[in-house]
Amino acid sequence: MPLWAAAFFPALIWVVLVLLIVVLVRWRGGATAGLLSGGVLLVGAQMAIVRANLDHTDWRQADSVNVWVVGMLGAAAVAGLVEWAVIRRGRLRRAGS
Repeated sequence: MPLWAAAFFPALIWVVLVLLIVVLVRWRGGATAGLLSGGVLLVGAQMAIVRANLDHTDWRQADSVNVWVVGMLGAAAVAGLVEWAVIRRGRLRRAGS
């Protein structure tokens, strides 16, 4: 994959994620989780890919990304849970006021 495509593809996914969240916020009338966990997922995926290809002249020589993918998915899940808890706590505070 050329460098421009390697930079464009994750940016395109990020834009789609942001647009989806904006639509959901307008549709549901409040904040929704997803932006933070999506960002952690995309950054983690890029880090895993770059790390696997580091110091290799050809992509076919790249190291395995299995361990990094599991860690990335775990970090994204934790970020999603934290995001959900913060949003829920904010909703409970507003409801109690």
